Amino acid sequence: RAGLGMKHPQAQAALSMEGNSLLGLGRAREALAPFEELLALRVEAHGPIHPETALAASDLADALRASGDTVRAEALEATHVAP
Repeated sequence: RAGLGMKHPQAQAALSMEGNSLLGLGRAREALAPFEELLALRVEAHGPIHPETALAASDLADALRASGDTVRAEALEATHVAP
């Protein structure tokens, strides 16, 4: 992460892969941190309504649902995925 800086697209792709790998292993709560970091970076770079932001929000919403937090998942999607 330190080499490229977190604003670099490859560093952000690594966050996405980390989150999706953890989610795939059934470790949804651990997947939240990389997905939350990625969403924050995407909102900063592209704003709240952008395809890259929506993808990051959707991944985070999936992890939230898998963690049992459907209320936050739905709110997140209403804000970034289908506003």
